[in-house]
Amino acid sequence: MRQISSSQGVSPVIGILLLLGLTIALFALASTIFFGTIDSSANPASDVEVTHEIEEDSGPGASAGEDEANVDVRILRNENVDGFTVNVEESGSTTGDGTEFSDTDSGATENVAFELDDDEDYTVVVLAHVGTETFVLKTYDIPDDY
Repeated sequence: MRQISSSQGVSPVIGILLLLGLTIALFALASTIFFGTIDSSANPASDVEVTHEIEEDSGPGASAGEDEANVDVRILRNENVDGFTVNVEESGSTTGDGTEFSDTDSGATENVAFELDDDEDYTVVVLAHVGTETFVLKTYDIPDDY
């Protein structure tokens, strides 16, 4: 007596090829992650902390709107950044050439001082230089009601 089966399955050859393809794809993914063949050196692997303090100029002969801001930028972590620059933007345009960090090690602090005008908005921009590329690492707004 002959039995006829109505269920169909995947051929063993096709099943082996699918398992082999899956194994190769997982191995390629694992080796890419482990050996780092994805180039992550183009992105800055750093973190900075920005704080500010306002010194109000209220001494003799001081005119209104001549307060000074002291901004401290501290490097919390630096893995691949070659240099840091701190720019101060006044109402959207950069003032001056920026302050280059003299030390790029973790824990280094750079102070930037500038005069404030009551009518302007200020943003501190920390740039990270990796090789020939420059990235905006952090922006920090000085509150209007300082």
